[in-house]
Amino acid sequence: MFQSDPVWWVKILKVFIGVWIYGHGWFIPVYYGAIYLVACFIRDRFNISWASRTPMWLFVFALSGCHGALCAVIISCPLLFMTPKGDLNFIFFILLISNIYSFLVLVKSIRLTLKNEIEKSLVSLKRGLIVLAPSVLLLFFIGDNLANSP
Repeated sequence: MFQSDPVWWVKILKVFIGVWIYGHGWFIPVYYGAIYLVACFIRDRFNISWASRTPMWLFVFALSGCHGALCAVIISCPLLFMTPKGDLNFIFFILLISNIYSFLVLVKSIRLTLKNEIEKSLVSLKRGLIVLAPSVLLLFFIGDNLANSP
């Protein structure tokens, strides 16, 4: 879908999505290590009193989930009108809405983690990842079938 388009913003989207996809492949230590360094920087810069490593990992997983949800939204948008007649495809519309919801819930989890409200943050993180996981898997399945189609 984004292979050889010369438009600059498509290239930026390709890099943005590629970082998340490759960050969950062979480069998983680098990806999560970079997010963990961001969490350490934020903790030290803003003097957040996180008592244990749990808030840092909540922040890391919520930030990665936000990145994934935003990538799923970007991928779902061009597929909204993928029907034979060009009408609205309800499967991708539901995926788009659920990914927007999971993005907002995961942003809420980050905000609650930064406020040191760990219990509420954990609930929001679970809710966001539970909504995000099936839609990302479905997009990967559909994308794989589209890539292998004649």
